[in-house]
Amino acid sequence: MVLVVPYHFRGDADALEFFLQVLHRPPWLSVPSGAKAIDFYKSAFEATEAYRHEGQGGGIVVKLSVSDAEFWLSAEPTDQPSSIGEPIGGPSG
Repeated sequence: MVLVVPYHFRGDADALEFFLQVLHRPPWLSVPSGAKAIDFYKSAFEATEAYRHEGQGGGIVVKLSVSDAEFWLSAEPTDQPSSIGEPIGGPSG
């Protein structure tokens, strides 16, 4: 892998460290049904849980790992109105 560092970060250790931290942030998915999504990723991609936190009311935050790739998944509590919009094209069932 070749990493091309933007010119304005060269010679500035603090800026370069910040750039590398942002570059390595894993994706974060917010879904309406956390349990279904977690089951899907485990079944389809053999994902493993690296971290899990379940809140009161059904909210959940999970860090999943597929091979060396990690990503976060969260779902809002089921006892609160959702702030997650509908998928483009409407509900998928």
